[in-house]
Amino acid sequence: MVFNRLKRNQELNDSGFSNNPTNEGVRLLNTDGSSNVKKEGIGFLSKFSLFHTLINMNWGVFFTLLFLGFFLTNVVFAAIYTGLGVEGINGIEELGIESDYLKAFFFSTQTITTVGYGQLSPGTSSISAIAAIESFMGLLGFAIATGLLYGKFSRPKAKLMFSDNALISPYKEGKGLMIRLANKKASQIIEVKADMFLAYIEESEQGITRKFYSLPLEIGKINMLATSWTLVHPFDDDSPIQDITPEELEKIQAEIIIQVQGFDVTYNQQVNTRRSYKPDEFVWNAKFVRILGHNGKGNATVELGRLSEYNLTS
Repeated sequence: MVFNRLKRNQELNDSGFSNNPTNEGVRLLNTDGSSNVKKEGIGFLSKFSLFHTLINMNWGVFFTLLFLGFFLTNVVFAAIYTGLGVEGINGIEELGIESDYLKAFFFSTQTITTVGYGQLSPGTSSISAIAAIESFMGLLGFAIATGLLYGKFSRPKAKLMFSDNALISPYKEGKGLMIRLANKKASQIIEVKADMFLAYIEESEQGITRKFYSLPLEIGKINMLATSWTLVHPFDDDSPIQDITPEELEKIQAEIIIQVQGFDVTYNQQVNTRRSYKPDEFVWNAKFVRILGHNGKGNATVELGRLSEYNLTS
């Protein structure tokens, strides 16, 4: 059995994951490196973090939400101004717009942004009171939006690309497990360190447990990630999976976990990222194609669009 071949001295007891497989999902990490955990048993508001959600969401969705918030706020205040009577707004007739609601809407946009072009101004005490409230909300809202924008721009994150597949490739006199990664941004990441782990299910008389093993890398640390880096775990005498087969990987529900950390010079902070591979993402007897070269102008090149490409070997 494969379990008997795994070296117990390489077993990890501090992986951060449970040893009970019933406490975990189909995979420990999603393909983007995020944790595959759904928190239940408490109310939505108790576990919901608005800041975390906004700071981590897609840029397009983020700006769409900002625009919707700005638009809907003006819609509400325009309705209030219309109800109070737009004749209470000085200079409103000079807009050249027939709809009272649209007149109120454009007055609202100037009020919430505190632009103050000078053409429109509150003319009654009730309009002035609502305008004061809206101005306060606008200042507060734009301050929050500015903070979120700064947080999204300044949040350190390793923008690394990983190959779509983990390859079992010819290596020296035998084989090795290979995964390729690269920094897709122009920022420099130095003092880069990588760790590779194996998680798998073990069946015994005591029941089913999840085990974790460290997979030694040929090179686990580099000074700078300037082009691409192929992580290699040699299938030698120190490898706990030296003679493992595709069928055995499927049977034990193996998952290879990669953790990379380094120092981002741009942010002047430590950054880290993760990636995992399941047996259906392994390709046996394959080798990554070469993606490094030069452009004839003195520049080294790396074809990031071909990071995951490989050729099958005999």
